[in-house]
Amino acid sequence: MKTPQALVLALVAAIVGAAVDRLMTVRLPASGHTVSFDIQDVKWDRKEEHTSVRDSGSARIVGKGEAATGRYLVLVELIRSQRVNPADPPDTLWGTVITSQGSGKVTGEDEATGCNWSKTIKPPACAPEFHQLVARWQVAGWVRLAEPAPDSSRSH
Repeated sequence: MKTPQALVLALVAAIVGAAVDRLMTVRLPASGHTVSFDIQDVKWDRKEEHTSVRDSGSARIVGKGEAATGRYLVLVELIRSQRVNPADPPDTLWGTVITSQGSGKVTGEDEATGCNWSKTIKPPACAPEFHQLVARWQVAGWVRLAEPAPDSSRSH
């Protein structure tokens, strides 16, 4: 490895390390205070067609403890069903939601495509039969957002 490559690699490692350290520092609440988020009011609407099935869903991300007030940027995973081959890991989609005064809304979809629409595509590239889709959301992390400074130019 040449010296410029080593310097770039060291710089990238330092930046990533500092970012992880900063994220963990921001995420940890002061002693005696708790911050957590729950996923509530999960709703799925199912739409079946000849060749596929799709669940469109929504849920509320609800803050507990200090997260019940204030604003947070919450990182959420949508872990989708193992739709075709159970040996494969499920698809995971990442999203963010800003909670304000304790809650925010997240949406997502889970879908499966059947083998009945093509004579050439066979399992495991398609689902031979539709099973219940089982997508779920999971909170992966959060960062408290600073409150905006009061705007003295606004009239109340």
